[in-house]
Amino acid sequence: MVGFELRIEEQVYVLSILQGGRFIELSRLAGGAQRLLLGLNTPPQAQLEAAIDTAENWLMPHVSGLRGQMLDVADPTGRLTSGLLAVLETSERSWSLAAIEQAFVKVVDLATGRHAPAALNQHRLFVADLLLVRELAHHGQVAGVRLSNERH
Repeated sequence: MVGFELRIEEQVYVLSILQGGRFIELSRLAGGAQRLLLGLNTPPQAQLEAAIDTAENWLMPHVSGLRGQMLDVADPTGRLTSGLLAVLETSERSWSLAAIEQAFVKVVDLATGRHAPAALNQHRLFVADLLLVRELAHHGQVAGVRLSNERH
C-alpha cells in the first residue's frame, strides 16, 4: 500500500512516502508557513497567489504518485487543527478533495475580505498550512485527506 504524508513543523514542511512500513522523506520546504506567507498578518490576494506559486513549485515534482491515494497530514504543532476550529469552526479530521477545496475557498474569502476576522488574524500561519494541504490534494488528485496531531 502506498501512502503519503505531509508533516507540518514549526519551520519546515516535509513530504514523505510510505515504503516498507516507514515514511521516507521526498522533500522538505524550509521556512515552512513563514516562507509561504512572507510574514504578513493577513495575506492579500497577491500574497496568496505568490504562496500558491511557491507551494506548487515545491510539490509538483512529487504529486504524480498521489492520485487516488489518501494524504495523511501530521500536525504536531497543532496549528492546522486549531486554525480549523477557530476560523472554520470544524473539528473534522478527514475530508474529501471537494471538502478541502471548499474550506480553502472560505479561508481565501475571509483573508481577502475588507475586514478579516480576528480568529484568522490570530491563526495566520494556519492559512499557509491549509493552502499547502489544498495544493497537494488538488494537484495530486487525492482520494482524501486525514489529519492527526501525531508524528509518524
